[in-house]
Amino acid sequence: MIVARAGRAGSGGSAGLFEPALRWMRKKVQTSRRHHHVFRGEVRGTAPRGPQGSGWHHRFMGQDPPDRRVVRVTRQGVDGTYAADVEMRGGPAGAWYPKPAGSSFFPDNWTPQRVDRAINDAFDSGGTIPGTGGRRWRGMADGVLIEGSYHRNGRTWNSGWPIVS
Repeated sequence: MIVARAGRAGSGGSAGLFEPALRWMRKKVQTSRRHHHVFRGEVRGTAPRGPQGSGWHHRFMGQDPPDRRVVRVTRQGVDGTYAADVEMRGGPAGAWYPKPAGSSFFPDNWTPQRVDRAINDAFDSGGTIPGTGGRRWRGMADGVLIEGSYHRNGRTWNSGWPIVS
């Protein structure tokens, strides 16, 4: 796992190389619900299931945000994708909540822009998955099989995640 430490530009560290990617991601997460879902995820849900994690499919440079954590990697793909049990902090109590089915992640060495481009390319070249009531799509991009859900308008994607091979 690669760890990138935060640093100031000109401090001699390599963190400055990643700043443009991080700035792009922060802006997208703040302005786009679907990007927030892919890059940060969220805690949602009410009774009877209660709060639980949802989304979160990319860990740039293998880093967990302060309110997200990978508990255990459960499967690794040959293409750099992997699946993991994860927890997210949030909800009314600010507690840690698991994502019941875990999460699949794009390769850690992909920039957020590459993840976004791959989801868009897979969406554009893919099609609706039979038997999903028109709610899910699947396509290939950069050698990775990607599935996702359609936005309620049916014309754009709402989420996308890699299928771990």
